[in-house]
Amino acid sequence: MDSRLDAAPVVAAFAREVARVVELVALYAAGSLAAGDYRAGVSDLDLVAVVGSPLHPGELRRFHERFALEQAAAEKLHCVGSLITKAEALARLPRFGVPAGLCEEIARRRRGEEVSVSAVARLRRALLARRLVARGIRRLAG
Repeated sequence: MDSRLDAAPVVAAFAREVARVVELVALYAAGSLAAGDYRAGVSDLDLVAVVGSPLHPGELRRFHERFALEQAAAEKLHCVGSLITKAEALARLPRFGVPAGLCEEIARRRRGEEVSVSAVARLRRALLARRLVARGIRRLAG
């Protein structure tokens, strides 16, 4: 796990608990935690959980309430009930500014097709993903 998460052990606990309830595909940290200036008890936790299947809003609420009782630091987590599956997320990629060629490449890999990507293309894609995720998190945070 990324050493920047050491400042907030609740993140690892959150990831473990989410994985018990639903398939956790990825967990992204943003804001002060990702930037390395997180302050326990002061900073909120900007996390995005990518899950493999839908979670009913009632299940999400119950999960958050239970987790908040078990982890005092969980008060800094804000669960939003807008969850989508990986397939739905892939269908929405163009709306987030993902180029059409990259959307097609992702779809081909998802279908199990072999896709070769150069090191330079991989770096460009990583930088694009970082920009898009940061922009999306800023939009969610309002």
